[in-house]
Amino acid sequence: MSASDKKHDESISQLEVLQKRKAAYALNLCMVSVSQIIDYNDRYVLEQEYDNILNNLNLQNFIKEEALLNVIKKILDVINGCKIKEGEKDFIEREYQQKMKNAVWASVPNLAVIFSGGNPVQMAVAAATQIGIGYMNYRKNKNEYSLNRDKQQWELQVWAMEQFHSLRYTFFEAAWKFADKFDYDDVMRLTEKQIGNYNDILLDPDPLRRFERMNSISEYFLAFPPFWYYKGSTAREICRNDSYSDTIRIKFKNEAFDAFNKFDELHVEFMREDVIAAVCALEQISLLNPDADRNKIDSLLKKVIGFARSNHDILQMCVPVYMSLQQFDEAKNILKKLTNETYNLEMNGWLLSRIYYKQNAIDEYEILKARIGEHYIAPWTNEDSIPLIEDSTEQPKQTELEKMINQANIIVIGATAAAGGIGALPIPFADAPLLVANQVALLTSIAVNFKINIKNDGLKTLVYAALGVGGATLIGRTIVSNLLKFIPGIGSVAGGAISASTAALLTYALGYAFIEICKDVKTGKIDETDLTSKASISTFKKYYKSFAKKKAKEDKTSDK
Repeated sequence: MSASDKKHDESISQLEVLQKRKAAYALNLCMVSVSQIIDYNDRYVLEQEYDNILNNLNLQNFIKEEALLNVIKKILDVINGCKIKEGEKDFIEREYQQKMKNAVWASVPNLAVIFSGGNPVQMAVAAATQIGIGYMNYRKNKNEYSLNRDKQQWELQVWAMEQFHSLRYTFFEAAWKFADKFDYDDVMRLTEKQIGNYNDILLDPDPLRRFERMNSISEYFLAFPPFWYYKGSTAREICRNDSYSDTIRIKFKNEAFDAFNKFDELHVEFMREDVIAAVCALEQISLLNPDADRNKIDSLLKKVIGFARSNHDILQMCVPVYMSLQQFDEAKNILKKLTNETYNLEMNGWLLSRIYYKQNAIDEYEILKARIGEHYIAPWTNEDSIPLIEDSTEQPKQTELEKMINQANIIVIGATAAAGGIGALPIPFADAPLLVANQVALLTSIAVNFKINIKNDGLKTLVYAALGVGGATLIGRTIVSNLLKFIPGIGSVAGGAISASTAALLTYALGYAFIEICKDVKTGKIDETDLTSKASISTFKKYYKSFAKKKAKEDKTSDK
């Protein structure tokens, strides 16, 4: 055999391996989708699944097999049926509650009958009789209504069990046909049990133990790229934790790169808007040196934007990265897109208008002002500056400081609302990067407003310090114990879903705490160069805790 023939055969062999892995990955995505529908049967999860299958599958890249199409169609049918039955379940409960209210009123004694006799003894007997009859009727009606409700609910459960059985049956049939046609190693096919164990591992609060547990099952996830992102993200969490030794941190930095590279190797663009791939690239950027790895960072940022498409939360994450690299044209392009969609105008309008000022783009500035309103943009003035470009040490007058504070308050209000939107997304487990990005961008915007020069790394330090990240997850398990809801697969990112109210609380507290720090800088209590010193961080954390308690108390009061 000639060298060219041998090379040709090797190429064909590699394509066959890739095709087998691609087929197994498509099947595994469906398995994860089936598992989460059965495990959660939650309206939000069902809506996410339904929308992503119809609107986010990349049909050009997805496996074109009749068996797989049947699974997807069955998933859609089951989801639609579950949504309908969920509505019926709500109606059954409302109907039951209404009948019980009517039964209570029907049991109240008839006062006209009681008082018609006039004789006190007769009235007492009549009252006792009426109360006794009313109570017996109430008990009878309650039992009848409860039995009827239980029967209707059981019928819904029977329907669900039959549908889930049919869904499993359809999937198993597809798995059988795939194994026969593609002849891949069955170890690449994920089972419900493996997925359940995987979800359990992701919830492990100890990152070192979590990594070791993931490492022990790595061989079974060679056809499921999201696994390798979370393995890398866990390693990244460890390497960024100052409480570990340098030896451990260096080791896990390398582990993170290895896992992220494995993700890139296995990744197939089955999703039009691929949040996991985008966040994976962003987490890689966080491990790189801006000076030594500039080309790599630029390449990864382009990948992030390509994977994100119109996902505003991920695009928002790119803004502070580009600004820290002083690539203001790229930041401007993203900010224009975000402001066009009225996304977080209080923050993004301010940043975009300052970029226009530095580029002397008065025409663009005026268009922006006319489009989103003057109250959303920074003033066109020589006194302001963008952080990372030039320093401004001029001490403002008290009236100017008051204007800065008022504008900063508006910025925080907008960012808090945006954080609520981010909270509705499934956020990756390790450092909740989507929320971090929103908060870093928030602090950047506030720093611009107060004309304070602090680098992107410094802002991240403040965010991490306030939230107690270190080796723990960003949210902090002491805030709320049930924030994490893992729903990996087609429908959403496998990660912890931060509730909208909690995300808003965190951002609110961070924003107002940083305003207090900026006020301290402008009044001479803190030196601008000492913003990330131990003393300043301690003060920032005190401010943060105070505002977090205040916001939590307000939310609790408003819920009553």
